[in-house]
Order: sequence, then C-alpha cells, then structure tokens
Amino acid sequence: MVGQGRPVEALFRESFGWTGPSVTIPALSDPLELVADLTLPPRPAPAPGSLKACYFGRLAPHKGLGWLIERWDTVGQDIASLDIWGAGPEEAELRVTIATRGLGDRIRLLGRFPGGADYAALLQNYDLEVLPTYGAEGAPLVLLEAMACGVPFVANGVGGIPDYANVDCRITSGDLDEFLPALRSLATALYAGDIDHTRLQRHYLEHFSYKTLCDRWEAFLQDLVGETRA
Repeated sequence: MVGQGRPVEALFRESFGWTGPSVTIPALSDPLELVADLTLPPRPAPAPGSLKACYFGRLAPHKGLGWLIERWDTVGQDIASLDIWGAGPEEAELRVTIATRGLGDRIRLLGRFPGGADYAALLQNYDLEVLPTYGAEGAPLVLLEAMACGVPFVANGVGGIPDYANVDCRITSGDLDEFLPALRSLATALYAGDIDHTRLQRHYLEHFSYKTLCDRWEAFLQDLVGETRA
C-alpha cells in the first residue's frame, strides 16, 4: 500500500486493519521544473498590508474559503487581495458572501487556471498561497506547485499536509483556530525579509521534484518485483 502522506498512510492502516507492507510516496505534481523557467528574480520584502494571496483548487465548503472570508476583518490587515482560482459547488455561495460583505474589490473568483509554464508564471505573481481546509485531504498538489515556484503557503495541517513542513511556510496542527495566527506569522516574516524563496524552492527540488519522486517510485517498484520473484 502506498500513501500520499504519512498521516494518510497511518489512517489507512488503522481504518482498514492493514498489516501488510506500506510506504509513503507523495503523488507527482505538475512537473513545473521541466516545462517552465523557475529561476527566481529578486523579491524585495513587501510592505505591511500589501500581500497578494492566492488559492488554487476546488471550491467546496471543507476547503475553508467561506470561513476565511467571514474573518476578513482580521485577514485583511495583511492581505490586500485574494485571487481564488478553481471551480466547484461552493462558487455561487462564495460570490454572494463576497458581494454581501462588499469585498469585490479585494477578493476575486477567477475560474479555472492554466497549467505548465503559464501556471508557474501565474503563481509567481503572488506573495503567498492559502489553504484553510478542514475536511478530508490527501496531500494537496497545489502546495507542492507553490513550493516549486518559491511561493510560501499557510495551510491547515490536515491529511498529508504536515509532510510539507519547512521553515518558509506555516502549517497548523490541524486546528483551524491556529490558521489566522499562522497567517499573521508568515506575513510578519515576509515583511521582515525572513522568507527565503530560493531555499523554499530548493526544499521542493530535494524532496518533491518530478525526478526525486520518480526515483522513489522506481525503487519501490523494483523492490516489489524483487519480493514477488523471491
């Protein structure tokens, strides 16, 4: 059994009474390093209150976007704008919430997003990515893709998300009450110039790149074939 994240693997073993062999290998994200120039230009520290944030993914209640928008009085102290990319069943409700709160000039629903080099270029326009999810999660590929582009993220640590921990991002313990303090922590670090975008990208390349994960899959399959033949 192969799990996308260590917590996911552990939950499967517990839920199904799995006693056979298992391993954690993250899923392959969009291999942006193979299709785009990810060279990072110098990024000056942003001014307080000027952060441009993004969300990429399905628009569903458990992703926490409605929760985040309802707390905009706090969030908006640091985030000047939030671009939400994706589609899903919560889209209409989110549009109403944004309009009702008069936030249309700061929060935009932008629909489906591109892939490949265009996706990488789009990601690098932002200061940070947010993922306030509180439901069932595996190991969201959008966070790997953000790291590939040197874009830090703040995420609620459910599912396999804790496996992505690094010094340039913020991940909660899985308690959504920790999300806004984590967001504030990341914002403060960005203002101070303490986030090293090159270090973040290097963390991705060393642990989650297309080549790294292909090598891990190949080793796993070779071991599996060897056990079968034995």
